[in-house]
Amino acid sequence: MLQATIKQLPWILALFVLGPIAGHLTGSLRAPDGSAQATLLVSTAPAVGILAGAVTLLFALAVGVFASHLNGCRSGLNAAGIVVAWAAAQTATIDGILRRTQSDAPLIALAVEGLIFGLFAVPIAAIIWRAGLGKGQHGELHPLPGGAPSMPAFMTANPWGPKGLRDEHESLGAGLVRAPHPPRRHRRDRRHRRRRLRRRLPRLPGHAQGPGHLRGRPRRHCRGPPRPPRR
Repeated sequence: MLQATIKQLPWILALFVLGPIAGHLTGSLRAPDGSAQATLLVSTAPAVGILAGAVTLLFALAVGVFASHLNGCRSGLNAAGIVVAWAAAQTATIDGILRRTQSDAPLIALAVEGLIFGLFAVPIAAIIWRAGLGKGQHGELHPLPGGAPSMPAFMTANPWGPKGLRDEHESLGAGLVRAPHPPRRHRRDRRHRRRRLRRRLPRLPGHAQGPGHLRGRPRRHCRGPPRPPRR
């Protein structure tokens, strides 16, 4: 019971402690007209907004590394995302900002804000992922090629294995970015497997083989089973 409670502790901290604190920091920012339609840079105090964003990222890093050590990489990224979601939910929406300003001038500040926040969020996510390699359920079920290499070695490894795309690359999304098209031999193997499946299925009169046979669809041009001769 105690071990199970400890494993759930990162999500409890992210949902009920660190997340609400980060949301309070970003929600306390105010627009020039006094409304809550403000973000980190589009507010009366951009320096305070940058400080609130830095504190949010530190909270996300702390709870993410803690969850990665306990439950694995995916749990760490989920816990960190909960903290960031709390902070983002308390900021303004683009529609609200445009209605308040009646111009597109704040869009440049929003783009700069997203760039700054993203540049800091990417290394934080890499640190959280690296802290949970080989630990928890993810580390046991999806080991990296060659044991547990460094992050550069993992990113430069071939994402295609003997059975297709490796699970660890598929979970990271790196295979969607840098993986080449599957070799022709994989497509040829799939065709061979379909042919072997058709050969193994029993041939019943009046039914087609393959998926049509599994669904019970009769063959259109089949006359059915032969009738016994009349006496």
